[in-house]
Amino acid sequence: MNAPRGLSWRTVSALAPLALGLSLVLGACASPFARPGGVRVVSVYDELNAALTERYGVARRAFDSGDFAAARIALADVLPAAPEHLGLGILAQEVELASGDAAVRDALAARELEASEAAPTAARCVLAARLAREPAAARTLLVRALELDPRCAWARYGLAHLAARAGDWAEADTELELALELDAFLPAARRLEAMLLARDGRRREAIGAFESWLEDVVDDPRVALREFAEAQLDLATLYVLDQDPDAARELLTRLTLEGDLAVRALCVLAAAEQGAERPNEALHATRAAEELAPDVALPWVQEAILRQSWLDDPEGAEAAWRRLLASSQSGGDLGRVLLAMRARLALERAERRRERAKGSLP
Repeated sequence: MNAPRGLSWRTVSALAPLALGLSLVLGACASPFARPGGVRVVSVYDELNAALTERYGVARRAFDSGDFAAARIALADVLPAAPEHLGLGILAQEVELASGDAAVRDALAARELEASEAAPTAARCVLAARLAREPAAARTLLVRALELDPRCAWARYGLAHLAARAGDWAEADTELELALELDAFLPAARRLEAMLLARDGRRREAIGAFESWLEDVVDDPRVALREFAEAQLDLATLYVLDQDPDAARELLTRLTLEGDLAVRALCVLAAAEQGAERPNEALHATRAAEELAPDVALPWVQEAILRQSWLDDPEGAEAAWRRLLASSQSGGDLGRVLLAMRARLALERAERRRERAKGSLP
C-alpha cells in the first residue's frame, strides 16, 4: 500500500482497517464507470402514480422507523395496483424478514420461488433470486428474468451484484454497465458503481458518485434509511482517504445514528481527527466507540495505533492490543483471526523491545 503524498505512514496504518468497510464484499477491481449521463428510465418495475407513490413513501417511513405493522398496512394498499413494481416487492420482503426468523425466511423464499415458476415474470424471478440460498440458483433466476424481459435493469444489477460478491470483476463490470445502459438512475446500480470506483482507488470519481447518489435519492422510497446512512459513512471514509478530514468531520457531525452505524461513524470520525493531526480528539472518538460496542474490534485497533504512534503511550497501546487479543479468542470468523494475529505480533514486538532495552538481546 503506497502512502499518498502528504499523508504519513502512521495515518495510513490507522486508516487501513477503516478502508475495509468499503471492501468487505467487493474487494478490489478495475471499474470503467463514471457517473451515468443517460436518460431516466421509468418502467413497470419502478412506475407509480402520485397517490401510490405517496403510500409507498408511508410504507418506507414506517419500515425505517421500525413500525412493521404500519408498513404492512400501507403496502397492502399499493401492491395489488403495482404487482410488478420491484421496489415495492423488495420492501414487502423486508417487512416479512424483519423478525429475523429463519423459518419465516425459508417459507417466504419458497413462496417467491413457487410464484416465479407458476406464473413467471421478470419481477417474480428477481424477487425469488433475492432470497435464493445459493448464488447459482439466484443467477439462474436472474437469467430467466432477462429471458422474459431483456430490458429489466434490476436483473442486470442483480447479476452484477452476484459477480462482485464472487470476485468476478470482469463480469461485474459488464453486467453493471448493461444495467446502467438500461436505467442510468437505478439507485442500487449507481451505488454499486460508486463502490467499484472506490475500490479501484479512483477516489475523486467515487466521491462524486456518492455525493450525486445521496443528493438524488434523498426522497426515493426505494432507498432504505439505513442504506442511505451507510452510503454517507462510505462517503465520509472516502473524504478521509482523500486527505480531506474536515469534510468527513463536517458530514459526520450532521448524522444522528444508532447501534452499529453509530459505532462505525465514531471509527470514521477517529480516522478523520487523526488525519487532521488531532490525536486526542481521535482517541476520544475511539473510546466512545468502545463504550457503545465493547465487542467490536476496530475501535481497539485504532486506539492501539493512536497510543503507539501518536501519543507516545506504549503501555496504553499494549493494553489495547491485549484487550483486542482477549476478545478475539472467542470469535471464529476470519476477521477476528486476522486482528488477533495483528495484536499478537504487536505484543511480541513490544516484548522484544523491552528485552533489547535490558541488553539481553543483541
